[in-house]
Amino acid sequence: MYLRGRGVSKDYLQAAKLLQKSAELGNEGAQNEIGDMYENGFGVAQDYAQALKFYTLSAKQGYYVDMISLAMLYADGKGLPRDASLAYTYLQMAQQANREQFAKMFTPDSKLSAAQKRIIQALTAEQIKAADAVAANWKPGMPLPGLETDTKRAVGFSK
Repeated sequence: MYLRGRGVSKDYLQAAKLLQKSAELGNEGAQNEIGDMYENGFGVAQDYAQALKFYTLSAKQGYYVDMISLAMLYADGKGLPRDASLAYTYLQMAQQANREQFAKMFTPDSKLSAAQKRIIQALTAEQIKAADAVAANWKPGMPLPGLETDTKRAVGFSK
Protein backbone atom coordinates (compact mmCIF):
# COMPACT_ATOMS: atom_id res chain seq x y z
CA MET A 1 0.00 0.00 0.00
CA TYR A 2 2.66 2.56 1.06
CA LEU A 3 5.16 1.20 -1.47
CA ARG A 4 2.92 2.00 -4.44
CA GLY A 5 0.75 4.71 -2.91
CA ARG A 6 -2.51 2.78 -3.16
CA GLY A 7 -5.13 4.57 -1.07
CA VAL A 8 -2.40 6.48 0.80
CA SER A 9 0.50 8.72 -0.11
CA LYS A 10 3.56 6.83 -1.32
CA ASP A 11 5.91 6.46 1.66
CA TYR A 12 8.99 4.26 1.17
CA LEU A 13 10.08 4.59 4.80
CA GLN A 14 6.74 3.36 6.12
CA ALA A 15 6.62 0.64 3.46
CA ALA A 16 10.08 -0.55 4.45
CA LYS A 17 9.15 -0.69 8.12
CA LEU A 18 5.98 -2.72 7.50
CA LEU A 19 7.52 -4.99 4.88
CA GLN A 20 10.53 -5.71 7.10
CA LYS A 21 8.23 -6.92 9.90
CA SER A 22 6.18 -9.07 7.55
CA ALA A 23 9.30 -10.44 5.85
CA GLU A 24 10.81 -11.45 9.17
CA LEU A 25 7.58 -13.35 9.92
CA GLY A 26 8.12 -15.41 6.74
CA ASN A 27 5.88 -13.71 4.17
CA GLU A 28 7.55 -14.46 0.82
CA GLY A 29 5.91 -11.51 -0.97
CA ALA A 30 7.18 -9.12 1.70
CA GLN A 31 10.62 -10.76 1.54
CA ASN A 32 10.65 -10.08 -2.19
CA GLU A 33 9.51 -6.46 -1.83
CA ILE A 34 11.94 -5.56 0.97
CA GLY A 35 14.72 -7.35 -0.92
CA ASP A 36 13.97 -5.17 -3.96
CA MET A 37 13.97 -2.08 -1.76
CA TYR A 38 17.42 -2.95 -0.38
CA GLU A 39 18.78 -3.86 -3.81
CA ASN A 40 17.64 -0.56 -5.32
CA GLY A 41 17.86 1.76 -2.30
CA PHE A 42 14.15 2.66 -2.09
CA GLY A 43 13.28 3.87 1.42
CA VAL A 44 16.38 2.18 2.84
CA ALA A 45 20.09 2.49 2.21
CA GLN A 46 21.12 0.36 -0.75
CA ASP A 47 22.47 -2.84 0.76
CA TYR A 48 23.07 -5.91 -1.40
CA ALA A 49 23.72 -8.08 1.64
CA GLN A 50 20.26 -7.30 3.01
CA ALA A 51 18.71 -7.84 -0.43
CA LEU A 52 20.48 -11.20 -0.55
CA LYS A 53 19.19 -12.08 2.90
CA PHE A 54 15.55 -11.49 2.01
CA TYR A 55 15.75 -12.96 -1.49
CA THR A 56 17.31 -16.07 0.05
CA LEU A 57 14.56 -16.46 2.64
CA SER A 58 11.92 -16.26 -0.08
CA ALA A 59 13.74 -18.47 -2.58
CA LYS A 60 14.17 -21.18 0.07
CA GLN A 61 10.36 -21.31 0.19
CA GLY A 62 10.28 -21.88 -3.56
CA TYR A 63 9.29 -18.37 -4.65
CA TYR A 64 10.44 -18.20 -8.28
CA VAL A 65 10.69 -14.39 -8.45
CA ASP A 66 13.43 -14.33 -5.85
CA MET A 67 15.24 -17.18 -7.56
CA ILE A 68 15.40 -14.82 -10.55
CA SER A 69 16.58 -12.02 -8.23
CA LEU A 70 19.36 -14.27 -6.91
CA ALA A 71 20.30 -15.17 -10.48
CA MET A 72 20.68 -11.50 -11.35
CA LEU A 73 22.79 -10.79 -8.24
CA TYR A 74 25.15 -13.59 -9.29
CA ALA A 75 25.11 -12.53 -12.95
CA ASP A 76 25.96 -8.92 -12.10
CA GLY A 77 28.20 -9.57 -9.10
CA LYS A 78 26.04 -7.42 -6.81
CA GLY A 79 27.03 -8.29 -3.25
CA LEU A 80 28.21 -11.72 -4.37
CA PRO A 81 31.02 -13.01 -6.52
CA ARG A 82 30.01 -12.96 -10.19
CA ASP A 83 29.10 -16.54 -11.10
CA ALA A 84 27.36 -17.37 -14.38
CA SER A 85 26.91 -21.01 -13.43
CA LEU A 86 24.99 -20.19 -10.26
CA ALA A 87 23.05 -17.47 -12.09
CA TYR A 88 21.95 -20.04 -14.67
CA THR A 89 21.14 -22.57 -11.92
CA TYR A 90 18.79 -20.08 -10.24
CA LEU A 91 17.11 -19.24 -13.54
CA GLN A 92 16.50 -22.94 -14.13
CA MET A 93 15.15 -23.35 -10.59
CA ALA A 94 12.78 -20.43 -11.15
CA GLN A 95 11.58 -21.96 -14.39
CA GLN A 96 10.96 -25.30 -12.65
CA ALA A 97 9.11 -23.54 -9.81
CA ASN A 98 6.64 -21.70 -12.07
CA ARG A 99 6.97 -22.36 -15.79
CA GLU A 100 3.94 -20.31 -16.80
CA GLN A 101 4.96 -17.09 -15.02
CA PHE A 102 8.61 -17.59 -15.96
CA ALA A 103 7.62 -17.71 -19.65
CA LYS A 104 5.63 -14.48 -19.25
CA MET A 105 8.64 -12.71 -17.72
CA PHE A 106 11.16 -14.02 -20.25
CA THR A 107 9.65 -12.80 -23.50
CA PRO A 108 12.13 -12.61 -26.41
CA ASP A 109 12.55 -8.82 -26.12
CA SER A 110 12.74 -8.58 -22.31
CA LYS A 111 15.77 -7.47 -20.30
CA LEU A 112 15.58 -10.77 -18.43
CA SER A 113 15.78 -12.75 -21.66
CA ALA A 114 18.83 -10.74 -22.73
CA ALA A 115 20.45 -11.40 -19.34
CA GLN A 116 19.68 -15.11 -19.66
CA LYS A 117 21.38 -15.23 -23.08
CA ARG A 118 24.44 -13.43 -21.68
CA ILE A 119 24.63 -15.92 -18.80
CA ILE A 120 24.33 -18.96 -21.08
CA GLN A 121 27.04 -17.63 -23.42
CA ALA A 122 29.46 -17.57 -20.48
CA LEU A 123 28.98 -21.29 -19.76
CA THR A 124 30.32 -24.53 -21.15
CA ALA A 125 28.01 -27.40 -22.08
CA GLU A 126 29.20 -29.26 -18.96
CA GLN A 127 28.35 -26.32 -16.70
CA ILE A 128 24.87 -26.08 -18.23
CA LYS A 129 24.30 -29.81 -17.78
CA ALA A 130 25.46 -29.66 -14.13
CA ALA A 131 23.27 -26.62 -13.39
CA ASP A 132 20.27 -28.27 -15.02
CA ALA A 133 20.76 -31.31 -12.77
CA VAL A 134 20.97 -29.18 -9.63
CA ALA A 135 17.83 -27.27 -10.59
CA ALA A 136 15.91 -30.44 -11.45
CA ASN A 137 16.67 -31.98 -8.06
CA TRP A 138 16.12 -28.91 -5.86
CA LYS A 139 12.97 -28.68 -3.73
CA PRO A 140 11.72 -25.90 -1.40
CA GLY A 141 13.33 -26.14 2.01
CA MET A 142 16.59 -27.59 0.68
CA PRO A 143 19.79 -25.53 0.97
CA LEU A 144 20.20 -23.10 -1.90
CA PRO A 145 23.13 -23.71 -4.27
CA GLY A 146 26.22 -21.61 -3.59
CA LEU A 147 24.76 -19.51 -0.81
CA GLU A 148 26.23 -21.40 2.15
CA THR A 149 29.71 -20.14 1.26
CA ASP A 150 28.85 -16.97 -0.64
CA THR A 151 26.74 -15.41 2.13
CA LYS A 152 29.77 -15.61 4.39
CA ARG A 153 31.72 -13.63 1.79
CA ALA A 154 28.95 -11.11 1.06
CA VAL A 155 29.74 -7.76 2.62
CA GLY A 156 27.70 -7.15 5.76
CA PHE A 157 25.63 -10.33 5.47
CA SER A 158 24.12 -11.59 8.69
CA LYS A 159 21.48 -14.21 9.27
